Amino acid sequence: MAVPSQEEDDWDDFGSLADDYGYEEDEYDQPYRPPRSSSRKKKRSKKDAPIADLGKRFLGAIIDGFVYFMAYFLPAFLFGMFAAMNDIDIDSNMPMLVVLVVLGLGSAFGLQVFLLATRSQTIGKIVVNTCIYDYDSGRPATWGKTVGVRLILNQLISFLPFYGLVDILFILSDEHRCLHDRLANTYVVDLS
Repeated sequence: MAVPSQEEDDWDDFGSLADDYGYEEDEYDQPYRPPRSSSRKKKRSKKDAPIADLGKRFLGAIIDGFVYFMAYFLPAFLFGMFAAMNDIDIDSNMPMLVVLVVLGLGSAFGLQVFLLATRSQTIGKIVVNTCIYDYDSGRPATWGKTVGVRLILNQLISFLPFYGLVDILFILSDEHRCLHDRLANTYVVDLS
């Protein structure tokens, strides 16, 4: 039995043309064939990145909720304290309070969108060291999936009765993927 040369062994690392281009090996076999395309979709495997456990996902969601709570509560609290200290009628200045609360919530939402678009993470995910990955490529998800599907589309669908409950119950599956993860074709990984 002949031992393959080093040159033949090197080409075997690239895979076969039948896999890459649909050709049969005998039909199109030459030593100068191109390597396997890097844009080809790769199936995710467990070794790519560990799936975040339920505890980390829950804690990240709690932290994100706390960020929005503080964005609402802090402007309202500071306005109330200012009004009390300066003997200002709160009822007559209600539009100012609404503007402050909207600015607080808008800035928190804007920060979360920016982080999702640039890092595939929210503030809660940064704190617990998790990240949103694309299910097919095994890489951080694109802004279209994180912002467009997971955030905006998920919020629009959440007006359906019982959607929130169904979405949360999907996390009990083997891969800990909520319904919004499945809609966006993403999963959350543990970076630690």
